[in-house]
Amino acid sequence: MLGSRLKVGGSLNYVKTKQFGVPTGGFGVTNTNIFGQLWIMPRSYNLTEFPYIDPVTQENIHYRAGRDNPYYIAQENTYSSYVNRILGYVDADLKITDWLTATYKFGFNNYTDQRMQVYAKSTQYNDGLGTVITDNIRFQELESNLMLRVDKGFGNFNVNAITGWNVN
Repeated sequence: MLGSRLKVGGSLNYVKTKQFGVPTGGFGVTNTNIFGQLWIMPRSYNLTEFPYIDPVTQENIHYRAGRDNPYYIAQENTYSSYVNRILGYVDADLKITDWLTATYKFGFNNYTDQRMQVYAKSTQYNDGLGTVITDNIRFQELESNLMLRVDKGFGNFNVNAITGWNVN
């Protein structure tokens, strides 16, 4: 009877993530990156003693020529990412004989990622003009696996073998 030899299963997942923060690098932009600034800043320099926004122009007060103030970066430059992801699989396991089993699995992974980085006017990025960078990423992956498992005894010997096929 097929019902006792066949097992079918699957899984479906939906994940939604929202991320907010500050740009942390990329595009070769170390001057508008908090970590890049803190890495080269002298340990003896106390940023908390000085303002980071000009009270008249509301622009970045650079703590050093060609370098953005890390406080300004943290307050004025933003990063956001919105990801919607669906992933799952279906599988079937068929016991063909007592010693031979076939397994087939089909899976998928699909997501969109909408990202935005904002570099405020007066930051070092893009000569202080201010910039908005958007990325709309779409990804889809399909995967198919077929495996045959052998577990057969021959007297004092036992053969365990797996062979398979994968397409991604």
